[in-house]
Amino acid sequence: VFDLLKSKNIALCIADSEKLSTPIEITADFAYFRLRNEKYQLPDRERWAAEIAKCSGDVFVYLKHEESGIGPKFAQELKELLANELLAKH
Repeated sequence: VFDLLKSKNIALCIADSEKLSTPIEITADFAYFRLRNEKYQLPDRERWAAEIAKCSGDVFVYLKHEESGIGPKFAQELKELLANELLAKH
């Protein structure tokens, strides 16, 4: 499946939730993440930032829109963690 996606430049949806996770496999010149766990702790967010920072090209990250309203806070923190990851690379 990964080879077929790569041959067509189709991104695997890298999904993570309380119930399931897909492999982190980049199959296109862009990446697509769906981070849907409401209970990410700082080490989880740091791990996702490190994985996302490995990607080249465009990266699309979608967060769960939940009742508690923590999505925007998580997005801001992820943005800051990514900036730190990218600075560390250079």
